Amino acid sequence: SCGCNHTSIDGLLALIREHDLRPDDVESIEATVTPYIERIVGGVYDPSSDPQVAAQFNLRYTLACVLERRRLGLAEIQPEAARDPKILRHIPKVSIKVAPEHLTTRGPVILRLASKKHGNLSIRVEDVRGGPNDPFTREEIEEKFAECFRLGARPLDDSQAALLTARVNSVETVADMSTFYQQIC
Repeated sequence: SCGCNHTSIDGLLALIREHDLRPDDVESIEATVTPYIERIVGGVYDPSSDPQVAAQFNLRYTLACVLERRRLGLAEIQPEAARDPKILRHIPKVSIKVAPEHLTTRGPVILRLASKKHGNLSIRVEDVRGGPNDPFTREEIEEKFAECFRLGARPLDDSQAALLTARVNSVETVADMSTFYQQIC
C-alpha cells in the first residue's frame, strides 16, 4: 500500500482494537489529511483497469478494507480483494477532508468515526509507524517478512523463509554477500 495510506491504517486499527468495532457498527469515517495525501491517495476508487494499483493508491479503499478485514496486507491488495463486495460496500462511508495548513507528506491524519454502538470517535495520528519514534516490534517485522515471502512472485516455503529471515536478521555479520541467497532461490 502507498505510504500515504499508512497513517490512516494505523489510526483506524487503533480505534478498531480499542472499541472492538465491527464493520456494520460504523456509519461513517471522515479522514482529514494533508494536501499531499489527498493528492496521492484521495481520488475516487476505481478498480476497473488495474485493481491492485487502485487498491494500493486509494484511501477510501484502504479504510473500507481495514474496517472489513481488520488489517491491510498483501492479500488485501490482490485483485480479488480489490473487488470484494464485502469491502466495496463500506467505501461510501468514507469521506476525505483536506487540512491545507498541514504541509507534510504522511501526517497528521485525523479520523472521525460515527459508530452506532460507541457514538462519535476520533483519533489523531502524527506520523507513520516504523520509524525511530515508533518502531515495529520484532514480531511485526517477522510477520511482514512471512507474508511477503508467502505472496511474492516466487513464494518461498517455510524452510526457505526461515533461512532468509535469519540471514536478514544477521546481515551485519555476513562475510560474503555472494552466499546470501544460497539454498533459498
